[in-house]
Amino acid sequence: MKTSFLKFRPAAIVFFGISLGFLVIPGSETALAQMTSTLNSSSPSKGTPPPRRKQQREAYKNELTHQLKENHVPCNVNSDCETLAVGAMACGGPKEYLAVSKATVAKIRSAVTDLTKTIEEMDQIRNQESGTMGICLATAKPEVVCKSGSCEAVK
Repeated sequence: MKTSFLKFRPAAIVFFGISLGFLVIPGSETALAQMTSTLNSSSPSKGTPPPRRKQQREAYKNELTHQLKENHVPCNVNSDCETLAVGAMACGGPKEYLAVSKATVAKIRSAVTDLTKTIEEMDQIRNQESGTMGICLATAKPEVVCKSGSCEAVK
């Protein structure tokens, strides 16, 4: 009985600056080169995560809105309300404000902080990558009032 062995040779793909070692079957070198090219073209630079897209920012904003609604604590008076700064303008300052009850924010402070920071960072990255300059007009912080147990921005 004759036994045949495939001859493998060691190779590696460098992905985000990390070497992934493995064995290559003879004849698969072209596929290896294409995979390496595809993986490395998807990373903007060594050690930098891929940019977060606008759709992802909206998903984080939707999650923030959902969390605020799910954990809503009713207000009784105007002083129970506050504004929550969300996002980042190119010149600085928040992109928008949300009217929320202080008790709601206190109830889920960790989630609110994480989501607002992530949205702000995503806006800053997008502004830097796109070279957005802006006209340096600050978004006005709205006055908030308690109306039927919910905080609302006065326009």
